[in-house]
Amino acid sequence: MNPRCLTFTLLPVICWIGIGTVFVTTVSGDSADTSTTVSFTRDVAPILLARCVACHGEKRTEGEYKLVNFQHLLRAGASTESPIEAGNPDASYLLQLIEEEDTDLRMPKEKQPLAASEIDLLQRWIEEGAHYDNEDPEKLLHELVPARQHLSPPEVYRAPLPVTALAISPDGSEIAVGGLHEITVWNTVTGDLQRRITNVAERTYHLIFSHDGRFIVAASGIPGMQGEVRLYNTADGQMRQELFRSHDCVLGLAFDTAGQRLAIGAADRTVRLYTLEDGQEQLNAQHHADWVYAVAFSKDGSRIISASRDRTAKIIDATTGDLITTYAGHKQPVFDVGFRPDGQQAVSCGADGKIHIWKVAGTGAASGMSETPQDEKTISMMGSGTHPYHSFAITPQAIFGCSDDGSISGYTLDSWKLAQSQLGHNYPAYAVAHSESTQRLVSGDHGGQVCVWNAEGILMTTFTAAPGYGR
Repeated sequence: MNPRCLTFTLLPVICWIGIGTVFVTTVSGDSADTSTTVSFTRDVAPILLARCVACHGEKRTEGEYKLVNFQHLLRAGASTESPIEAGNPDASYLLQLIEEEDTDLRMPKEKQPLAASEIDLLQRWIEEGAHYDNEDPEKLLHELVPARQHLSPPEVYRAPLPVTALAISPDGSEIAVGGLHEITVWNTVTGDLQRRITNVAERTYHLIFSHDGRFIVAASGIPGMQGEVRLYNTADGQMRQELFRSHDCVLGLAFDTAGQRLAIGAADRTVRLYTLEDGQEQLNAQHHADWVYAVAFSKDGSRIISASRDRTAKIIDATTGDLITTYAGHKQPVFDVGFRPDGQQAVSCGADGKIHIWKVAGTGAASGMSETPQDEKTISMMGSGTHPYHSFAITPQAIFGCSDDGSISGYTLDSWKLAQSQLGHNYPAYAVAHSESTQRLVSGDHGGQVCVWNAEGILMTTFTAAPGYGR
């Protein structure tokens, strides 16, 4: 998966549904229920999160006004005007800007104005005293709001959606693909659509099955606005848990060997670790300077490797979160990472158009040894360097990388030589996954096509992951 394509993968959404992204709040139509007290958590926070945070969040702070939690909501920006005056809507500068008739001054700027029902809720909340119904005023808005009920997907796709995420079930019988507000599940052999899992964020950037195949984990979101990790039952598609929520996209996922811990890489530059048994966060490592695209565990579960837009791959201790080593050999954004099965070598690929193999053992604080110099870390590099590698899958015999030229190239694990290269895709290939049980390889591209290959590299099945397209 490569969220480097975020800018153009979002474009078809406007064409299909004719409107921008919206969030479901507690009101509908043009009037709100006036019989109950307005709740900041239930009513106000979802509006602010959906309509304000994109321009007044952590990374982008227009007018020096940051709106990421209740405390920041009350602080004046560059204008020095009081955003909220409890009990006095007319003196609340935030509400004045939202209701402004001049489109050059009205907020949100250059976007659809708030609905009358949303403005009414904000006004009533201020009139009622602008109370905060949570114990922690520093708690982030995206952590306050209840789990979102996302929009329904289109019944019929008018155009294929780029495949930015796919996964193959443990028994190899099904392929899960990220769609528009959904996950579609397809038969590996026939390419037939099996079912559609809904209540999913707008775009999905990584998918994995649990080790027993009973549920699917999706990393998804909207750039600069929201991100989440949700678990869905494979059989009926019901959401069983929302494990993590962020103010920006979640991009990478990985289970440890036991399938009990889940590593998360996100656009907020963090690598996090959760235990599935209790859903608790065990680790929040902040070593990267930009988006974290991908994460992976070592076989023994002691280390986590991460890939980032900051042009580095890093290995951290999975218990303490301490940085073990940094690999900067790509010199361009790194899109995917992993370990060789023996755990002694790391694998990474990226915008430089190469798959790198580099040293792991004896490279940092966790081993009690001094850091290996950067120029001594690289063992081998594979690929022409012409087209970016977006993702790879490691099989017992080879590493298969998917590239911008539409190829799926396999390199042997013993000699790093090109063993086979298939040009099954007519568009840049973004995602690839491998089934240990069937030894099949699946890949997806920008044109929405999914290909299924056997162990010999022969194309077995191909289909377009767009329900109803072409009817």
